[in-house]
Amino acid sequence: AALRRRVRRHAAPLVLSLRFLYGLRGALALACGATKMPAGRFLLWDLISTLAWAGLYAAAAYWFGGLLSLQAHPLARWALPLLAAALLLAGNAWLSRRARLRLLARPCGDEGGRKGAALTV
Repeated sequence: AALRRRVRRHAAPLVLSLRFLYGLRGALALACGATKMPAGRFLLWDLISTLAWAGLYAAAAYWFGGLLSLQAHPLARWALPLLAAALLLAGNAWLSRRARLRLLARPCGDEGGRKGAALTV
């Protein structure tokens, strides 16, 4: 009964804060449903909080993106080739390690089912 009164009294700030409290979003939404908050009221405040959340994140991304473009402009033409090289190196290292671990995991004397095969690394 006390929880129901608190949820009804503080419905607007509770639902507005749902979007910004990661990890508690589901629990607070369940609390709103368990206390029988009217669906229309919940949806209205959830819509307002969604628009505020999206606006804040979009503004922050736009602002930080502008800062990044100012800082990275001289390096911008090298970004894609550097990323491709890093991915190729990482993939090569992963495949080499995987092949090495497969060779080490093989029992001694196992040539992969072929007679007379030489072990090459």
